[in-house]
Amino acid sequence: MAEWGLIQKVQASRARCAYTVWGNACYIHTYIHATYICIILHTYIHTYIHTCMHNITYLHTYLHTCMHACIYFKPFLTDGQQTTFRIILHTYIHTCMHTCMHNITYLHTYMLHTYV
Repeated sequence: MAEWGLIQKVQASRARCAYTVWGNACYIHTYIHATYICIILHTYIHTYIHTCMHNITYLHTYLHTCMHACIYFKPFLTDGQQTTFRIILHTYIHTCMHTCMHNITYLHTYMLHTYV
């Protein structure tokens, strides 16, 4: 009878050990996945920030180009054409700025929801 009790204890110990090993393996597997997800998110956010910076640089260059175009074409345009040109440029620039602001707000929200 004493041997049977010892066998049961050994089997229970093996079961606990196997359960612990399985639990550790699951934890490591999850940790590896979480690490990959963090790397992917970091790369995505880094790329997104570079895209925003590129867009802002592009917008800045575009504004300078438009200003030079306005100065250059002004003598050749009537008052009505100048007004139309200004409205189109203003609308375009306003839309670009709102898009950049929206992208930055989205990125900020995305980072908060991802890392918090």
